[in-house]
Amino acid sequence: MHKLPSLNLPKYSFRFKKSALGAPLIFDSIRKQWLVLTSEEWVRQNLIRFLVYSEGFPESQFKIETGVKINGNQKRSDILIYKDGIPAVLIECKALKIKLDQSVLDQALNYNQKYNCNYILISNGTKHIFFYLKENKIIQLTNFPNYQSLKS
Repeated sequence: MHKLPSLNLPKYSFRFKKSALGAPLIFDSIRKQWLVLTSEEWVRQNLIRFLVYSEGFPESQFKIETGVKINGNQKRSDILIYKDGIPAVLIECKALKIKLDQSVLDQALNYNQKYNCNYILISNGTKHIFFYLKENKIIQLTNFPNYQSLKS
């Protein structure tokens, strides 16, 4: 396995293997399956570990790559986290080289039209930007709340 890029997150252990064609794979503990290890997947898996192990988010409350129709096109939200049976956090992951700009936030906001989450996180693994949505206002947060402190 080649050296994986460092992210702005604590270091976690993962399971890796190679596909029959030699592609690197990473085990997703939420979906219980092996996935091709792309830069975006590396960010997603590290964010999942961070939220579960450092911020107390229960694995059972995660939905990964949930289908969402936007303007008639089928898309997938990267991570959706529920609290009390309601979608609470929408996370959009990008590859390391992708700049977190207005287009990335707009993508998450478009997905959120379906879910109506109070929190949005966009991340490329080195930069993480947190937002709280309240009464049609988007408030950027300095820190992301842990699971217990999420407001509904």
